[in-house]
Amino acid sequence: MNKIKKKIVTTSWDDGHPLDIKLANLFKKYDIPATFYISPENREGETMTESQIKNISEDFDVGGHTYTHPDLTKLSEKKAFNEIKKGKKRLEEITGQEVTSFCYPKGRYNKKIIDLVKKAGFKGARTTHPLRITPNQKLFELGVTVGFAQRRNTGLIVFIKNPTFERRNLKFLLDGEKRNLKFFLDRLFSSNGSRKEGKELAYDALDYLVKNEGILHIWGHSWAIEENQKWKELEKLLAYINKKSKNTELTFLNNTQLIKLLRENKVGETHA
Repeated sequence: MNKIKKKIVTTSWDDGHPLDIKLANLFKKYDIPATFYISPENREGETMTESQIKNISEDFDVGGHTYTHPDLTKLSEKKAFNEIKKGKKRLEEITGQEVTSFCYPKGRYNKKIIDLVKKAGFKGARTTHPLRITPNQKLFELGVTVGFAQRRNTGLIVFIKNPTFERRNLKFLLDGEKRNLKFFLDRLFSSNGSRKEGKELAYDALDYLVKNEGILHIWGHSWAIEENQKWKELEKLLAYINKKSKNTELTFLNNTQLIKLLRENKVGETHA
């Protein structure tokens, strides 16, 4: 297995809410790529119109997120595959582009779901496993670093309080490289002993990336940013990343490009 010796920055945003248009404008302003994982008929919330999805696809990467955003692990194999395949097909019809990256709705998946995602023609998939910064990741279980993701509390704390954290995310961390885990254990708390939020860890991760190879993956939901009034915080972070890129050789990739790079370098292929 080869190693990726790059300083990579990538971002991804889930669900396809109309506020993704506001996100897209921010990323244009700071010249940072993004992947928008869209459920064309999201039954849990508002979704962009077909023309809005088409417009976003002209400047940004679009990834599959099923057709209606169900918990795939609760569906029969036939229904789960239909959701995955139908979502991919509809996005390709709207955008006129091949869709090869996938994101599991609600972050929930298992081996059967991974196999169905592969069968549908996707080349890789992103999870919601947090605190990942090392470049050597499983192609269908790509982790994220920090997020603007949840209601009421965007950032790391929601993962710690989430009852499923110990089973899914802690195991993911322990299975990773020691360097990855040590990085975050050294930075989880501020000097006064309070736990840091995701946005603070994002700055730590970027500063780490300036001196080391790795992947800073920021993710979230535009609707959560709105509910938590975090737009100014996100823009400040994007401006900081843009500023750092002027003096550091950062590699900006969307998720599809990242998966392609990992495949070309045979990273994560034993888990693909």
